Amino acid sequence: MLTVDGLIAGYQHGSRVLDGVSFHVRRGEIVALMGRNGMGKTTVLRAITGHLPAAKGTIALDGEEILGRASHEIANRGVGYVPQGREIFDDFTTEENLLMGVIGKKGLPNKVPDWAYEIFPMLRERRWQRAGTLSGGQQQQLAILRALVGEPKLLLLDEPSEGVQPSIVQEIARTLRRTVLEKTLTVLLVEQNLELVLGMASRFLFMENGRVVDEAPVHLVRPGSEFVQKYLSV
Repeated sequence: MLTVDGLIAGYQHGSRVLDGVSFHVRRGEIVALMGRNGMGKTTVLRAITGHLPAAKGTIALDGEEILGRASHEIANRGVGYVPQGREIFDDFTTEENLLMGVIGKKGLPNKVPDWAYEIFPMLRERRWQRAGTLSGGQQQQLAILRALVGEPKLLLLDEPSEGVQPSIVQEIARTLRRTVLEKTLTVLLVEQNLELVLGMASRFLFMENGRVVDEAPVHLVRPGSEFVQKYLSV
């Protein structure tokens, strides 16, 4: 599904946040990209989506090279992105924000699909409410749903638990897991909340200093395990 090979990228000319990132995500997998702050996890997602140009390497989606393409082209090829901080439109209503997820997508009508509000029913009650007045958890649900209505085959999630109260985090995790299975999505997840990741992912990739340096199946990654101590503990 997704193959990243030798990816080098940074935010200034000549800088290297990513220093040869390589990994593969199989179709239908939920893979967690983990590591301490500043290791390049968000940068990987931004490079995949075309929001950050890369200096070198390849990124292939279903065998097709997408590195160097515009972000809207990558989205139209089936990549959905929920950025860190959500980046919803505060002055738009819930419904208008969701419309932004389908506008311009080939083969999709310019309307919110009927099934959308079944995923997060609370948003149906707030469909005409300005998004900036929603709670943090509701805004995160909106950001996730905005990506899902575009019917991606690969979903990239960056810190979906950030700024969300624990009870809502678990609700979001359960809903995401169910939706991913129902729609046979492939997911690459960046997240600091280990409990959320353990409830979703099947495999972990660990980053250090701009590279993927290790991986492990979910059953080997538990609080206090050698992987957590080596790659996640401060």
